[in-house]
Amino acid sequence: MLAFHIISEWSLWFLVIALPLIFAGVWYFYNKDSNLSEMPNIVLMISKILRIIVFTIVFLLALSLIFKWNTIQIKKPIVVIAIDQSQSIAFSSNYKKQHEKIEAFIKSLREQDEYDIKMIGFGSDVKPLDSLKFDEKATDIASAIQYVHQQYDYDNLGAIVLLSDGIYNQGSNPLYINDNTSAPIFSVCLGDTIIHSDLMIEKVDYNSKVFVGNNIRIQVAVKANKLEGKKSKISLLQEGKEIASQDIFINKNQYYKLFSFVINNDKEGIYKYQIKLDPIKNEFSSKNNSAYAIVHVSSEKQHIIIASSIPHPDIGAIKSALETNPSYSIRILNPEKAADSVSTANAVILYQLPSKSNNASMLLKNIITKKIPSLFFVGGQSQFNAINTLMPSPILIPKANQTEDAYPLVNKNENLFNLSSENAEIIESFPPLLVYFGDYKLNPSSEVVLFQKIKQIQTSKPLIAFDYWQEHVKFGIVFGEGIYRWRLAEYAQHQQNVAFNEFVNKLMNYLMSNQRKERFVINNKQLFNELDNITFNAELYNKSYEPITDAEINMSINGNNNKYTFTFDANNPFYSLNIGRFPAGEYKWTATAQSKSEKWSKSGLFVVKEENIEASNLIADSQLLEQLALRSGGKSISIDSLQEIHHILSQNSNIVPVSYSEENFVSLIDFKWILIVICVLMGIEWFLRRYYGSL
Repeated sequence: MLAFHIISEWSLWFLVIALPLIFAGVWYFYNKDSNLSEMPNIVLMISKILRIIVFTIVFLLALSLIFKWNTIQIKKPIVVIAIDQSQSIAFSSNYKKQHEKIEAFIKSLREQDEYDIKMIGFGSDVKPLDSLKFDEKATDIASAIQYVHQQYDYDNLGAIVLLSDGIYNQGSNPLYINDNTSAPIFSVCLGDTIIHSDLMIEKVDYNSKVFVGNNIRIQVAVKANKLEGKKSKISLLQEGKEIASQDIFINKNQYYKLFSFVINNDKEGIYKYQIKLDPIKNEFSSKNNSAYAIVHVSSEKQHIIIASSIPHPDIGAIKSALETNPSYSIRILNPEKAADSVSTANAVILYQLPSKSNNASMLLKNIITKKIPSLFFVGGQSQFNAINTLMPSPILIPKANQTEDAYPLVNKNENLFNLSSENAEIIESFPPLLVYFGDYKLNPSSEVVLFQKIKQIQTSKPLIAFDYWQEHVKFGIVFGEGIYRWRLAEYAQHQQNVAFNEFVNKLMNYLMSNQRKERFVINNKQLFNELDNITFNAELYNKSYEPITDAEINMSINGNNNKYTFTFDANNPFYSLNIGRFPAGEYKWTATAQSKSEKWSKSGLFVVKEENIEASNLIADSQLLEQLALRSGGKSISIDSLQEIHHILSQNSNIVPVSYSEENFVSLIDFKWILIVICVLMGIEWFLRRYYGSL
């Protein structure tokens, strides 16, 4: 639909006056010129018309005419069909029939041509869908719903048709996500709701990293349904050889038992173990009868002391985060005991020390003497005069003991920890820390990890920063109290503490990084899941241990009969590499660096563990899908009644087309071809007059 208007800075009545004047002027000009008397009448008439047209166009240009038109578009309501592409759907007994019904439903909905159909598939991630494959190795329902809202909430989203078995094993509980959209969800339960006869490994628990001399303990949860009276065997294999086994007797239809294996180890390395269940005749699936445990045996452990003279929930949160790293040994001590033990520590965390009630002088003296990296947490009990005396220069001068709330803001210009964008967003969503109002005076060499954001204003005040107080002895300062609330907030939002734990561990890793002796360092995990993005971080130093930022670092990776080559990205002052996901298997890598005439080389390996979580639970959760639908104002529909959705959508008064009006403006002078027309018309008129002797 089109509505057209003409706008001018001048009144269009001028055009009514001007046209007769132009006509009269041209007529007068041609009649007074005696040389034109011999022109044929038809040629004379054409010349007059050409000049009238030229003058009229010039006058229209002088009026600064603007053409305005409104285009009105009718936009169909968007219906998003979100289909669970996880393997658990394909494992179901009625998979083929459900597949056919889904295809028929999509085809019939498209044939109606009443809706703008958007297809997405989800598993471990979310992406547009062009065909049904059901091959994803994990399921994240919450991310699928959030993706739909982010993409279509402001674009006439009518409804979401969610086809899934309701089993999620990645991401948040979809019932806990913020759902402010007005679009209803119509959930369709796929998979099996019937309990089949099946023996399975439900879960495997073990420490992925242990130390030489400590036993490797693997605990396996075995579950069986409708197999009472049957027998099986659980075996532990290493490099294809059975090293331990236990008999299984299933004594009831709903069977569940934990089996434990203990393995002695006295040698460093990465060990891969397979756990297998002997299949039982006629069980529903044997795909869930095996699992893997991969353990890194290390000989080195780092000792960290948390020193404090007061109890505080921050201390528990810090300790819990650090304990997720099996390379760390954590002790909480008072200042006096910490002073006696600091010589064996790799790092010390001083929580609100020195304090108003305890100056911890002996502890601080030993830390400085032994050159121990230290992390200070500042709070209400901190004695700032004593802290400022310790530092190369005063770091914080409080004003009248005033405090304020400061939200964390990641320093994206100096990403010391190579935080992922996802974890950086989570950190910036954390609640504020209680900080002191005052003058912050860091050295120019200080490295700021987080800035303070106060009352939605981004400041240059540090919230967490690092510096050196002796050559190559690093210290860090957290300028706030209440970090335990970060841990609680992440768990409330995401039902896990991955971002918080990773951040605290990276604080300690970076704090202790000054103790390295090597000039070329590759930091990487050695154990990954199939769904993990595999990343490496590299550091390169000159002989003075200053970062080299202009080197070229390459990596070659061999494994599974394939060879891959990559180049690191320079992220001043470090280097990073993300090689994406790799298939399960063992891979060896070699990294080479070159700067000017110097060359370095490092080698290592990593293992990608096979994911089999989709086979561990095959009973559809129809209740979760029903709750999702009802909460949004939608409805839960069975796969057999899938075609009902046509009728439901057509009866919903909110799922209707929406008209959009768009104003468009263009000035007459913007049409460049008009100038060409003027020149052509004037040229023709000139030629006619010259030819017939007027010029």
